[in-house]
Amino acid sequence: EMWWDPDSKKRNLADARWLMRVKRLSYSDIEALWPSKAAEVIAKGPWDKATDEAMGFEANANSPDQYVDSDYEEWDIRPDRKKIRVVEYQWWERETVYRVATEEKVVEFNAARFKLLKDGFDSEGTRYLKQTKRVYKRAFIAGETILEEGDGPCDHDFTYKPITGKRDRNKNIWFGLVRAMMDPQRWANKFYSQILHVINTNAKGGILAEEDAFPNQRDAEKNWAKADSIVTVKKGVLQRKGIQPKPMIPYPTGLDRLMELAMDSHYTVTGVSLEMLGLADRNQPGVLEYQRKQAGLTILAPLFGSLRQYRKQQGRVLLYFIRTYISDGRLMRILGKEGAEFVPLMKQDETVQYDVIVDEAATSPNQKEKTFAVMTEILPLALQAGFPPPVEILEYLPLPLTVINAWKKSIAQQGENNEEMQKLQEQIQKLSEENAKLKIGEQVKIMQLQGEQKLDVAKFQQDAELADEKMDLKEYESERGLDIKERQMEGELAIKKKAVNSQNRISK
Repeated sequence: EMWWDPDSKKRNLADARWLMRVKRLSYSDIEALWPSKAAEVIAKGPWDKATDEAMGFEANANSPDQYVDSDYEEWDIRPDRKKIRVVEYQWWERETVYRVATEEKVVEFNAARFKLLKDGFDSEGTRYLKQTKRVYKRAFIAGETILEEGDGPCDHDFTYKPITGKRDRNKNIWFGLVRAMMDPQRWANKFYSQILHVINTNAKGGILAEEDAFPNQRDAEKNWAKADSIVTVKKGVLQRKGIQPKPMIPYPTGLDRLMELAMDSHYTVTGVSLEMLGLADRNQPGVLEYQRKQAGLTILAPLFGSLRQYRKQQGRVLLYFIRTYISDGRLMRILGKEGAEFVPLMKQDETVQYDVIVDEAATSPNQKEKTFAVMTEILPLALQAGFPPPVEILEYLPLPLTVINAWKKSIAQQGENNEEMQKLQEQIQKLSEENAKLKIGEQVKIMQLQGEQKLDVAKFQQDAELADEKMDLKEYESERGLDIKERQMEGELAIKKKAVNSQNRISK
């Protein structure tokens, strides 16, 4: 059904300019899909045999009923099939676009719309850039009639994504593992046919006898092959060896080994070893078997690279379909580590640009095997050191998924019980801490009261001492005041005496 650009040379036809899918549809399907074009398709008639040969199509008549009437070989509409060949053609064209930088983001305009807005951008000094981009188109064709033509379902890629193997540069074709296996299989078939030919052409019994060796040749022919019969021969025939077995052609030496070599070449030329298929019947260390598996994966890396690239491209197309054709808020079933989960679909612009990482899953059989081999060496040491293993370690055990999920569920239930016990212990510990805090508070209050009492006693004593000192000071001041007054009175009396004496002298 699929046809592609012969000039494409990159992996998975990444540089193809067009892809084409050819299908045979019934008249009712065409009438339902393109009702306005159905009558025109039947009137003009679909491709004939000459058109097929010109386009390079090969006639693949696999059904015996197609050979009933040869008059219909030149038409695609046959009474027995009622089918019309319809081509879905996808291609891309280059289109000029202008990207304008605004304050928030970069907006893209086509040439016609930008022409109307260009004067405004120039007057405002807005920056813009002229570029070209791919615009993907799709058309449906039946014979010479174009049933439908327009933009493709996906705006950035083809909707059909191939997976390619290796490329023959000389013949410009893609091939996989079977091509390399064809010659060894031909050799194996030839050697097997040769061995059968040698066996079939060799003598299977039978004898060489002289004409007069038997007295009755018919009885000898009848009874020669019977194990319990007696065959009578003439006297002296056996002595002169008149009867001899037919000589056998010797089996060619080494023919079986050549056939074995041809059979073993299937694994040699493809890189798929017996260890990868699990067919190795020899006793060998597990490390050696693992290394041979890894070597086979290395040889087949280009094929896995194509598969990885296909998943990236198909993921981008699928994301575009989800964002474009599925409404917001719809519950989407997402499979994760914890099982199936329904999540509402939310379309966000910042999720358009993203990275698709396609790598070996952490729980794939090969990765599980490697991780489990490492864990068997580390876990005993970790348990001895007192480190309990995490619950996530169950995902890497080589056990069925149902067993692992049941195990996780039981551990989760135990964890809930442990959490309740832990909460109860935390509450008890909290109460004990509060009780201890209350005790400490009471002790602090008692110590504060005792300290206050001691301070009161010391203050009382200090006040008493201050009062005594004040009394002593007052007594001292009173005594000293009396002395001063007496001295003042004595001084005044002396002055008065001197004044009286001086007056008396004057009077005299």
